[in-house]
Amino acid sequence: YRMDITNSANPQGTFTFTGTYTGNAVADLLLGVPANTQNLIGPQINDEINWQQAAYVQDNWRATRKLSLNLGFRYEYQSPDTSSKDIMGGFVPSLGKAVQVGTNGLPRGFRNNYYKNFAPRLGFAYDVGGNGKTSIRGGYGIYYQALTHNVFQPSGFTSFPISRAGVFTNSALPAGGFTAALQPAVSLNNPFPAALASSTFSATGYDVNYHGGRTQRWQVGVQRSIGKKGVFEATYVGSTTENEVHAYPLNQPKATVVTGTTPSVQARRPFNTYSTITFNDGTGAARYKGLLTKYEQRLAGGLQLLGSYTFSKATSNNEVSNQDPDNRAADWGRTSFDTRHRFVASAIYGVPFKNLLARDWQVATITTLAAGNPFTPTMGFDNAGTGITNNQRPNLSGDVNAGDHTPTLWFDPSLYSRPAAGTFGNAEPFSITGPGVKTIDVSLKRTFKFTERLNMEIRAEGFNMANHANFNLPSGVFAAASFNAAGGYVGTPANSTTGRISQAKAPREYQFGAKFHF
Repeated sequence: YRMDITNSANPQGTFTFTGTYTGNAVADLLLGVPANTQNLIGPQINDEINWQQAAYVQDNWRATRKLSLNLGFRYEYQSPDTSSKDIMGGFVPSLGKAVQVGTNGLPRGFRNNYYKNFAPRLGFAYDVGGNGKTSIRGGYGIYYQALTHNVFQPSGFTSFPISRAGVFTNSALPAGGFTAALQPAVSLNNPFPAALASSTFSATGYDVNYHGGRTQRWQVGVQRSIGKKGVFEATYVGSTTENEVHAYPLNQPKATVVTGTTPSVQARRPFNTYSTITFNDGTGAARYKGLLTKYEQRLAGGLQLLGSYTFSKATSNNEVSNQDPDNRAADWGRTSFDTRHRFVASAIYGVPFKNLLARDWQVATITTLAAGNPFTPTMGFDNAGTGITNNQRPNLSGDVNAGDHTPTLWFDPSLYSRPAAGTFGNAEPFSITGPGVKTIDVSLKRTFKFTERLNMEIRAEGFNMANHANFNLPSGVFAAASFNAAGGYVGTPANSTTGRISQAKAPREYQFGAKFHF
């Protein structure tokens, strides 16, 4: 199929009212006097054209009385995204500048054609005893990332050389106020005056040999019938992803010790006629492995049970902004959604009574116990001298997840230290495990049947019935004042929240409802 999309880049612009002129932001809005405005200097709208073509064959083969095979093969071709008028551009490192697509060796669709997206699939089911009580199932497949829209658009036409982000700052309030002869430079009548435009030469680039991520996924498991109504399953699942799109700050200055004579951040950039350059290549990768177990008791005597437990690990190098683009391997770690342990149990019970008041009631409950998701320790200052203050990590010595965890001090911050000036820390991203989750939810409902087609359902539900405190993630940001001159930890400043939890998830809640079916 062919995909045609029209992209727009906020053509109406952005208006900021801060109360600069009246002391009240709403009053400034009513007067039509913004503090500043922003708009794209260049094309406001662009089109995107992409072809997706695929073919597959599949066969189900019963090889023996006990063994069944599912065989498949898929081929995909994804054409590069193009614009009918080539209104896109990207940064080319070998040229040291951003150029329009279709010129200077940059393909019209940013990337070269790729014709090797072969995706075999294999599945099997084996009845061990031939009696349908125990079976072994497994499968393997290759899957490819869909390269449509969000990978290359709209950044291809919203950055230099096609466009620039224009910022228009209003004039200061005169001592005597504005008059008929002395009007603000920026107003709703003239929101983007060309004479005031200041622009940032930022750019985006793409590796011309990037062709999308590839995921290999496999699983093998055992299913066993227990009694007449029960089924137990245990399955190992694994996946590996390579060539995933990875964006990194190509124009970040090298780490250095900043002194009074150190050149500015802009002067130290590799391509110092540009500010930020976001470059995308195929170095992103991810891994997942997990053991999934489940027991299901089908309806018996009005009772249905389901319980599952998952033990898993998910890692990636694509979850954080690179602190050091020259050492992106240091950004490998757990993912933000990595949950090592998760147990869920549910039960549904239909009350068996037949009298008028007690019949047609159903009680259900869900219990969830899960380990916490991880978060990343960072330093809120520029220790490496790169001009970036939100992605540098400290040094770690010891096991930060050991010991007691309380809302006032979830982890021991003294295990961290500041790296030497002009260097990066060794702490891994998402290395601190946050608070887990414990909830019990209960529902009670009854259905009133008036006719064959008309009935009413009333329901009462309670969430987190034990009213257990499920906390949000604590702060993992270290201030400069947290460390002494030698880099050692000296304590959390009074106005800092490092290691502290300040918010919790919802407490016990109830809700009631009624629903008519007709």
